[in-house]
Amino acid sequence: MSTFEAINVDGFDLEEFVSLNSLLRGPLPRGTPPREHRDTRKFLLSGLNRYTNQETVRDVFKTYGRVSHVELLVNDDGYLNGMAEVEFSEQPKKLDISKPVMIDGTKVAVKPVVMTENDQKYQSRVRCFSLTFGMFLEPKTYVNEFTVNRDVLLRVSFEEHRILIFFRHLDSYHNLEFKFQDLQAEITVEEDTDRLFLTFPLKYPPRFFWHNDDVNNGSVTTARSVRSSKERINYLYMTADHERQAFSDPISLSQPAGLVQLSRWNVLRLTINTKSQDAWILPILLKNFAEFNLVPRQRHKGRVYTVKDASDLPTYKTHAERTEMLRYNVLYLLEALISSNLLMERNLDDDFYELMKQVSEDIVCGALEMMYNAKQRIWNPHRVFYDIWTRHRLKLTNPRKVPHHCALLRKVIVTPTTMYVHPPTLETTNRIVRHFREYADRFIRVTFLDDPNGRIAASRLNTTNNCVYNNVFKTLSAGIKIGNVHYDYLGFSSSQLREHGCWYFAPHPGTVDEDGNVILKPMDANKIRAWMGSFQDIKVVAKHAARIGQCFSSTRAIIELESDQVQEIPDIERNEFTFTDGCGNISPELAAEVARRLNLRVGIVPSAFQFRLGGAKGMLMQKESLKGYKVELRPSQIKFQSAYRMLEIVRTSSYIGAYLNRQAITLLSTLGVPDEVFLKMMQKVKEELDTMLSSSDDAIKMITAHFDEFGIAQSMVNIIGAGFLDQRDPYIMNLTHMFRVKMLKDLKEKAKIRVPDGAFLHGVADERGLLKEGEVFLQIAGAQGTYSVIQDDCVVWRNPCFHPGDIRVVKAVDCPQLHHLKDVLVFSTRGFRDIPSMCSGGDLDGDDFTILWDKAFMPKIVNHEAMNYTPDKPLTKEVVTTDDIQKFFVNYINNDNLGVIANAHLATADRSRTGAMDGACKHLAQLHSAAVDFPKTGRPAEMDRSLRVQQFPDFMNKTDKPTYKSEKVLGTMYRLIDSKAFDHYEESLEATTRYDPRLRVRGIEKFIARAREELREYNRDLLAVMNQYGIKTESEVVSNFVMEWSASRAKKNTYELHRELSETVHALKSQWRQRFDADLQERFPASSRRAEDQAVPPPPAPSIGGHQHQQQHPRESHPEQEAKAAAWYYVTYHPTERERVLSAAPNGDHDDVSASTMRAFLSFPWVLEDILVDMAKRRQYVAFTAADSAPIDASLIDQYDNMNSDVLFVDDDDSDSEASDADADAHDDWAKGKSDAQLVSSLLDASAGAHAPVPMAASTATSPVKRNMVIGDIIDLDVMDNENDDTTFSMQQLAAELGKSFPTITKDVVTVDADMDDDEFAALLNE
Repeated sequence: MSTFEAINVDGFDLEEFVSLNSLLRGPLPRGTPPREHRDTRKFLLSGLNRYTNQETVRDVFKTYGRVSHVELLVNDDGYLNGMAEVEFSEQPKKLDISKPVMIDGTKVAVKPVVMTENDQKYQSRVRCFSLTFGMFLEPKTYVNEFTVNRDVLLRVSFEEHRILIFFRHLDSYHNLEFKFQDLQAEITVEEDTDRLFLTFPLKYPPRFFWHNDDVNNGSVTTARSVRSSKERINYLYMTADHERQAFSDPISLSQPAGLVQLSRWNVLRLTINTKSQDAWILPILLKNFAEFNLVPRQRHKGRVYTVKDASDLPTYKTHAERTEMLRYNVLYLLEALISSNLLMERNLDDDFYELMKQVSEDIVCGALEMMYNAKQRIWNPHRVFYDIWTRHRLKLTNPRKVPHHCALLRKVIVTPTTMYVHPPTLETTNRIVRHFREYADRFIRVTFLDDPNGRIAASRLNTTNNCVYNNVFKTLSAGIKIGNVHYDYLGFSSSQLREHGCWYFAPHPGTVDEDGNVILKPMDANKIRAWMGSFQDIKVVAKHAARIGQCFSSTRAIIELESDQVQEIPDIERNEFTFTDGCGNISPELAAEVARRLNLRVGIVPSAFQFRLGGAKGMLMQKESLKGYKVELRPSQIKFQSAYRMLEIVRTSSYIGAYLNRQAITLLSTLGVPDEVFLKMMQKVKEELDTMLSSSDDAIKMITAHFDEFGIAQSMVNIIGAGFLDQRDPYIMNLTHMFRVKMLKDLKEKAKIRVPDGAFLHGVADERGLLKEGEVFLQIAGAQGTYSVIQDDCVVWRNPCFHPGDIRVVKAVDCPQLHHLKDVLVFSTRGFRDIPSMCSGGDLDGDDFTILWDKAFMPKIVNHEAMNYTPDKPLTKEVVTTDDIQKFFVNYINNDNLGVIANAHLATADRSRTGAMDGACKHLAQLHSAAVDFPKTGRPAEMDRSLRVQQFPDFMNKTDKPTYKSEKVLGTMYRLIDSKAFDHYEESLEATTRYDPRLRVRGIEKFIARAREELREYNRDLLAVMNQYGIKTESEVVSNFVMEWSASRAKKNTYELHRELSETVHALKSQWRQRFDADLQERFPASSRRAEDQAVPPPPAPSIGGHQHQQQHPRESHPEQEAKAAAWYYVTYHPTERERVLSAAPNGDHDDVSASTMRAFLSFPWVLEDILVDMAKRRQYVAFTAADSAPIDASLIDQYDNMNSDVLFVDDDDSDSEASDADADAHDDWAKGKSDAQLVSSLLDASAGAHAPVPMAASTATSPVKRNMVIGDIIDLDVMDNENDDTTFSMQQLAAELGKSFPTITKDVVTVDADMDDDEFAALLNE
C-alpha cells in the first residue's frame, strides 16, 4: 500500500492508526500494486489567504476525516507562501479534489501528494490478523502469553530502520515501535496454507504509545502546524478490570495482576492473512527485509515453532513468592538473570527452587554469577547448574579479592517498563562508600534509561513523555524494592546527573551482640546526608544538589590533614572575573607524599592535583614556599562547610597529546585556517596507520606519538620493544590492531587528529603575577625524562567549543620562577579578563585545555570577541528539601538537550557560508552555555523550533534522518576513510598462539598445575568486566581502545568512560599481581623478599597517576618469580595447553562461561608484563631448539602438583591434569540421560555430604574420587554446617587417593577438628 513521509523537523513522526474499513475500497488481486491515487492521505493546498492559520485549515478538513497534521509552508525567507500540507489518519471521505475548497473566503486548490510503487522500498504497511506477546520456552517452542486481534497493522520504514505495529485494545489506539538494531536475531518467517507468521525476537522492550482519538482535545499546536498527539505509556492492561499500583509504592520487580508483562514477553508474533486484499505487498516486504538481512533470503515453508498457549501451562512463581522462599543474595542474583531475560520464570520449577534453598549460599551465588556472566539464554537451569558445580565445586565459594580503594557495588537500571538488576561489580569508591564501608552492601547505583535500553531524551512537541518522567520521579520519591529490601534515594554526583544516575541506600536497623553492645549503628539516607556537611545556606536547588554531589565523586583517599595544615587565602579578582577560580596550592612535601601513596613511578611528583577536601574542590598546584604538609584553599574552591579533612585525589596533572575534533576544526576553519592543513595532516596519519602492523619501528613511532594518560601506549611500546610484535605474538598484534582501527574510526567519525606540536593539559594560575596579559607558561615532558619550555605563539581552546571567540591566541614564554611546574598550562592573572573564562566559560577547578604551537593552525582572525558566559540568575528557594532535588533531577532529564544543541550547531555551521560566524550558530553557542549551566542554575536552555535542523551533513552519520553530501572540510575528511576498515574489526583479531621459547625457564613445571586454575579464574574475572561495560572483545578491554560501549554507557562522557574502565582493569591486574606475589611469598619467603626489592612495581592507577615518561629500571633475575611467570605464559600460549582449554566445554554449549570468548583470552600472563619483557630481552640472542618448545611432561606436572602442600591443603582443583579432565568427562557421562529431578537430587546429596563432587557417592567405579577434592572437603569443613564437631576419615584411603604422596602415614584413622587451620592439619598429616 502507498504511504506518506511525514514532514516533521523533530524527527520521525508516528502515523495515526489506519482502520481496517478505510484501508482499501474494493477487491485487489494478489500481487497487483494499487493505483497511484489509492489511499492518498496527504494533500497540498495552494492559494491560501496569508492570514489563515492552521487551526482554521484543520477545522475545514476535519469534516472529511480525522486530521493528523496540518502545516503552513514558508518560502526561503521564512514567510508564509500561501501553501499548506494536510494529512489524514485515514483516506478522507467525500473529498472532491477536482473542486476548490473555500477557506476564509478564498478558493483553495487541493492536490494529492502521490506515492508511487517505488516508494515502497522505503515504507511498507500491511494489515495483520493478530499480534501476540510471548516468549520462548525452548528454542523452538513459543508461548502465547497475550494476543490482540483488533485493527492490527504492521508498518516498516526501511529508510529509518524502524518497525511500528499499530493495534486497538480496550477501545483505544496503541502502537509499539522498535528499530532494526533492537532485534535479538533474524525475523522468522513461517508460511501456512493461508497465513504468514512473522516472529520478532527483541533484545529489550519496545516503546509503547497511546493515541488520542479526539484531535480537538488531543492536538499539539505550534506557530505553523497542528499535529494529533500521542502519549508514551509504560503499561498495558489485559482487561478493563485491573489492579492499579499506587504512586507511593516503590518501584519493584513485582507487578500488579492483569498487566501485560512488557519486559518479559518481548518476542512478538504477527499473523497475516495471505489472501487479504493487501497481500500483494508481502513479497515486496519480505524482499526488503532480506535486503536488510532481517530475514533469510530462502523462505521456510511450513511451521518453525510449536506454539503453546500460556493458559495450558503450569503457573510460575512470581517475584513475591520467590522473596518468601530464597535468601536475599540468592534472590538478587536470580532476579538479575530473570530481569535480563537470560532465565525465564517458566523454565524454573519447584525442584530448582529447592536447590536454591538448600545448597550453600556461597555456592549458589557463585554459580548464578557465572550464569549471568556467560550472557547466554539458559533453557535448562538444572543442567547448567550441574555443569558449573562439577567443574568448580568449592571454587564457587572463593571470595572475590577487592583492592582497598574499590568496592563490589550493586547496580540496577530502571526503564519505563522494567528494572534490570545487575550483579555486584568492582568500582572505585567515593567518600560516602568509604566512610560507611560497614554498610557497603546497602548501597546500590541506579541509572535511568528509556526503552529500548537507550538514553531518556528531552520531550518533543508531538510526543508526551509524561509516563517516562513520572516513572523517574516515582522511583526517586518512593524508592526501589528488591525482595524485602527497600532502597531510598541518597544523592548523585555531577557526572551521574549527566548520565541520569544516582545512589540509593537501604536503611539498616543496626545490630547488637548478646550483651546488648552496639555492633553496628542504625543507618539511613538522611543520616548519611547529614554527615556529609552543612548545606542549608545554599538556596539554589541545582547548586545545592551539586554540592551534595561532590561527596559522590570517585576519588582515592590519601591522607587526613589536621586543621592547621589547611589555610585559606584570597582569590585574585578583577572586573568581576576570578583569575584563580578553583586553583589553590599544595606544599612539595605533601605532593611527594600523595605521589607515594598513589604508587606513582619513583621520582615522579605531579605539579598539580585535582582534589576533594571536605567541602572544597578544584586544583592544587605545587608552591615551593610552602613547607611541611600544607594546603592553601581559596574562597572559589570552598563550596560548603564540612569537618571532613581527608585529602582525596581525583586526577593528577600529566602530559597528554593534543587532538583536533569536529568542533575545533569548525571554529579554526571559520577563523581562516586553510582546509589543506587538516586534510594533509589526516592523510599523513592514515598512511602511518597503514604501515604500523608490518613494522615494529613504525608501530613504536606511531604509538609513542599517541601516548595516553592511562599507561596503555607505554605498555604496548615495552612489549613491542622486546620483540613480541616481530614474533607475531597475538596479544600485542591484537592490541596494535585495536589501536589502528580505533584511530581510523575516530578519524572518520570524530575527525580526531593528533597534533604533534601540542598538548592537552590542566590549567593553573600564575598567582605571583609573573606573566603578562595574554602570556602563558608551558613546560612539557620530552624523551628520557627531560622537559622543554615552549616559547612561541600558540592557539588555546577548551572543549566543548562553539563560539569563534572560544579560540584564543596566546604567547608562550619562558619564566624561570615557574620551572617547578611541569605538564600544566599556567595562565596569567593580569589583564582585564582571564583567558580560561574566554575559552567556553572555563575555570581552573580541573578543566583541561588544548594548546597548539604549530604555526599551521594560527588563525587569520585573531582573538574574535569572546562570548559572555555569565549564567542566568539561578532559581532559588528558602529551604531546599530532598523533594526539591528530586524534582530538579527529573526536570534536568526532561530538558537535557545538550546533544541536540551541539548537533544543530555542527550542522548549521556546515550549511552556512560563514560557518560558525552565522547568527544561528552564535545563538546556539549561547544556548549550549545555558544548557551546560543548567545543573548549577536550574534554568533549562529552551531551543526555538527555528534552530532545529531538518537535514544533516553526511559526516554526522544520521542514518535515520535526511542527509546531504557536505562540501566542507569535515565532509571531505569523512569520505577519505572507508568504514570497512573498522566495521568488522573483531574478525581480524588473532586467536592462534605462537609459543615463544624465550619464556621457557627451569622450574616452570612446579607452577603449571596451579597456573591452569588461575588462568580460568582470571578469565572469569575479565569476562565480568567485559559484561560490566558491554564490550565485545578482550583486546578492547585491556587496551581501552573500545569501539562501542554498551547502550547504558554510550551517552556518558567518553573520557570518563575510558578513565573508569582503566581504573577497573588496573584494579583487576593489581589484584592478580598481588596474588602472584603472595603465592611466591608463601612458598619461597626469602626469594620473594629479594624479588620485592628489585622487581619493577605494577603500573600506577592510570586515571590517578597519568602517564609520565620514565625509563624502566633493570630487574634482577629471580628464578622462582620467573618460573611462575613463565608458567602463566605457558598455560595461556602453548599449543597443547591452548587445545586443552579450548576443548574443555562440557556438553558442548552450556558451559559456565562463553567458550567462544573467554577461552580465547590471552591477557593473563601480561599482568606480569615487566617480568616477561625482561626475560625476553635477556634471552633474545639465545639459540633455541625444538625441545625448548615441546610440551612439558604431564607426569612431571602431576608430581609437583601432588608435592605442593599448599595446593593440596588450600585448592579444590579438578582440572589441573589430564586425569582430572577425564574425571570431569566421567561426570558428564554419568549425567547424560539423567532427568532434571535426578540431577537436582544428586546436587542436594552432594551439598549435604560435604560438597562432594557429583556423583561420587553414587558411582565411584565410573567416576573416581578426586584427590584434591578430598583434601578440599576436609579443609572446608567449616563451611559445611556439619552438626558434628569432629569428623573421621580413613587415612589409608586418603593416601591411596593422593597417589601415595604420604608413604610414612602409619595411623589408620585420624580425627580432624572442624576448626583446625591449614598448618595444624598439615602437621597432623606429617605425624
